[in-house]
Amino acid sequence: MFAPWLKTLRKALAWLLLPGLLLALPMAAWGQACNASGGATGTWLLPSGLRGTMMVLPDPGGTLNAEQLATLPDSAFAPAATTTVTGPGGMRPVWLRLCVARTAGAAQDWILSLRGTPVDRMRLLHGTHAAQTVSDSGAWQPLASRDVPARRVAFALTLPSGQPQALHLRLQGHNAWAVKPELVAPRVFLQAQTRGAGVYGAYLGMILMAAIVNTLFWWRLRATEHGFYAMALAGILGFSVLYSGYGAYVLPAAPTLLRQATTVFYAAGQVAFGLFAIVALRMHLYYPLTRRALLALMGLAGLLGVLAAGNAPLPLQLALNGTLLAGMQPLMVVCLHALRHHRGVRLYALALLPLQLALLLVLAGIAGVPGGRWALEHDWPTYGVLVHLVSLNLVLAQRAWRAQQGRARAQAVALRASRRSAAELQAMVAGRTEQLQLEVAQRRSAQERLAQALQTQRRFMSMVTHEFRTPLLTISMAAESLGQDSAAQHDVAQRSLARVRRAVGRMSALMENCVAEARVSEQAMSPPEQVHDLRDTLQTVVADSTAPERVRLDLPAAVVPVRHNAKLLGLAVSNLIGNALQYAPPDSPVDVSLRISGAQAHITVCDQGPGVAPHDRAHVFEQFFRGDAARSLPGVGQGLYLSRAMVEQHGGRLQLLPGRSSAGACFQISLPVAATVAA
Repeated sequence: MFAPWLKTLRKALAWLLLPGLLLALPMAAWGQACNASGGATGTWLLPSGLRGTMMVLPDPGGTLNAEQLATLPDSAFAPAATTTVTGPGGMRPVWLRLCVARTAGAAQDWILSLRGTPVDRMRLLHGTHAAQTVSDSGAWQPLASRDVPARRVAFALTLPSGQPQALHLRLQGHNAWAVKPELVAPRVFLQAQTRGAGVYGAYLGMILMAAIVNTLFWWRLRATEHGFYAMALAGILGFSVLYSGYGAYVLPAAPTLLRQATTVFYAAGQVAFGLFAIVALRMHLYYPLTRRALLALMGLAGLLGVLAAGNAPLPLQLALNGTLLAGMQPLMVVCLHALRHHRGVRLYALALLPLQLALLLVLAGIAGVPGGRWALEHDWPTYGVLVHLVSLNLVLAQRAWRAQQGRARAQAVALRASRRSAAELQAMVAGRTEQLQLEVAQRRSAQERLAQALQTQRRFMSMVTHEFRTPLLTISMAAESLGQDSAAQHDVAQRSLARVRRAVGRMSALMENCVAEARVSEQAMSPPEQVHDLRDTLQTVVADSTAPERVRLDLPAAVVPVRHNAKLLGLAVSNLIGNALQYAPPDSPVDVSLRISGAQAHITVCDQGPGVAPHDRAHVFEQFFRGDAARSLPGVGQGLYLSRAMVEQHGGRLQLLPGRSSAGACFQISLPVAATVAA
């Protein structure tokens, strides 16, 4: 009797359960694809109100797509062993399945943040399978175009309550990478980014300031170590700017170029830092073998950096990191040794240790060492560089202080030495002044005695000249009378009288020269400020010569006005004519000519005598000099000397013309013509 009722109940239950089963199948399949309960699938550390798991699936060939991932069960993924996920590099993708569910009371807006090393490309797939959202990002993508414009790569998420949601994150990079996914509230993320931006801004600002200061030190002091350190800081600054994502503002459409530039800055900074350490620690004195090894490693690192800047394979980039790591280890040993044994470089070694530790952490993080990854996640290299910059600036300040103290001590020593030298110089000057005053007094007394002697000599010469003139005049007049006496017309008598007249003439000329010499020597005979016709002076001189009949006078027709003393200039010309008459053969003529050339009047006296020997030409105007040809003739060697002195007192010049060494001598007097004629 109950069979019909049971049959009816089974049908009713079937119709009631069938829609539920049909609805439960997709949910069961989705639940199989995303299990947020934790357990064997790997725990993902989440804030309060969220729960979830994290699983990893390598995709070396890069063949998986969104549709395939949505249908893959959890068993296709490997549970994440830790909260940090690593990748092999070489642009080989790795997929993360992040299963997350929130409770009804938790907030729905969250930020998925990725700590760790830079990853070139990231793609996040989230939402339901029917309405999936795709977000792309990466280390070289501009901040403004990222899903969340922050230095750390992040994605904005809206999580529904209840059912778990699968987040699929595709990661791939050229270098090995290590990231730690985190879900944080937007407010907490903003606060962390604000603090990080402040610290990072101070970090970049201090690097820039230190680079400028060291450049100035290198420029002003020519210190090689400061030049290398400025280059190292410039490399670190460029690497830090590009590494943090700010460089994408400069080249927003060239991520490959940004990555290459980052590699170049990274390698250049490390190489320059190694060179700075070599110079600053004076390794050429204390560690020569280590210096050679480091130079070789720095050269290799520079070459690898240039090669790795292109789309180099992963082994080449690993070789660059390994080379830099190999260089950092002996450098740190040297710094530790210098702290104990070399006082002169102790401060440099102490300041270098934090920077070396920071660089080692960066290299370890890039190479995938767990401790280095943890340090990068918490910005410990940044703090190490900051400590280094502060300590090195203290070293530079101490060096500047020591230099200032040394300069002050040197200035004090120099001031004391200058004061001592000034006192010694003052005493020396006082003694020398007293000595000079004594010498001046002695010279003044000697000059007074000399002036008195010259005055006595002039009086004596005047007296002698006066005393000689009277008898010579008497002898001359007597000779003239005897020559006119008819009884004395005998040839012998006439020759004797001629000799007497010549002797009287020579005596008179000698006395005139003696008087002229005294006047010239004391420079008391200045030519009068009067202009005379030079032709008249020459005519008078020729007429008064001892043999006027032998003199051939050639004068111009026009007046030749020259400012001169007729007596003194006449005596100078007379000496030239007398020498020509004396040294030339008795029957040979003497040519005297006057010409005007420009603003100069030229008097030329030429004879046909033996001339002047070549070796005597440079000495003919010296006082008391007589050449070989004149030694047999009377004379004292005063005529030419006095003639030149008297011509020079007139502003003229007396010279021996060349070209007549064996056919007589030719002398020329050049005098300035008066201004009226010269114009």
